[in-house]
Amino acid sequence: MTRPRLFIPPPVEVGRVYELSPSQTHYLLHVLRLSKGEEVILFDGQGKEYQSQFLKNPSGKVSVKVISLIKETTSPDFTLFLAQALIRSAKMDIILQKATELGVKCVVPFISERSVSRPEEKKTELKRLRWLKIATEAARQSHRLDIPEILPVGSWPDVFAVAEGFGRKLMLWEREKEHLLRDVIKESAESGSGIFVVVGPEGGFTEMEINAAKDRGFQIVGLGDRILRTETATIVTLALIQYAWGNLFHSGKGSKQSDT
Repeated sequence: MTRPRLFIPPPVEVGRVYELSPSQTHYLLHVLRLSKGEEVILFDGQGKEYQSQFLKNPSGKVSVKVISLIKETTSPDFTLFLAQALIRSAKMDIILQKATELGVKCVVPFISERSVSRPEEKKTELKRLRWLKIATEAARQSHRLDIPEILPVGSWPDVFAVAEGFGRKLMLWEREKEHLLRDVIKESAESGSGIFVVVGPEGGFTEMEINAAKDRGFQIVGLGDRILRTETATIVTLALIQYAWGNLFHSGKGSKQSDT
């Protein structure tokens, strides 16, 4: 049986006993039917993975005891940021899940001119917390050691500010036919250490937005003749970038086993 894997917020200390949340307790007791003493893998969302032991006291309360640090990520040689214009809630959830699985380091959600989803300011933090929960679960299931940072919902100035410092800044546009992503990422894989990519909402970007991005150093790229749904375009783009960098099939890259 695959060893169960749970998220424990940092800092995680070897030798310490941690109580589990009700959902984690239900998962281990009633879904997996774990017995006392069985092994549970923990990750802290910041690049460390631990071996722990499942504990259960006579009253039925469960916990885990951290036994040892077994894996730790090192600084990656490639960083991928995604700025995603807000789209309908269910599709946005899918993007957050898949972006986590595909190794995105940071997600910058923002409202563009054609964004259909325009939540009230007081609700945006609730959305961000839900997306973080989705990303945490996706990291657990995909055996990723860290959890991507999800910034508060912003606007174009926020996108441009976060993108500063990236040598390669890409913006997807369905009307761009001359410069294709497949060609650009080949160059990027040889020349830089990170990519900042922007994907639009269901209605795409306006020409004014495209021109503003160009003025700030973004390269406009297309995916070809097919017009993809925005969530499909995002997933395809991230997968192609990671494939070009050799990160798609090498999950152990950038991590080391602990000697402890």
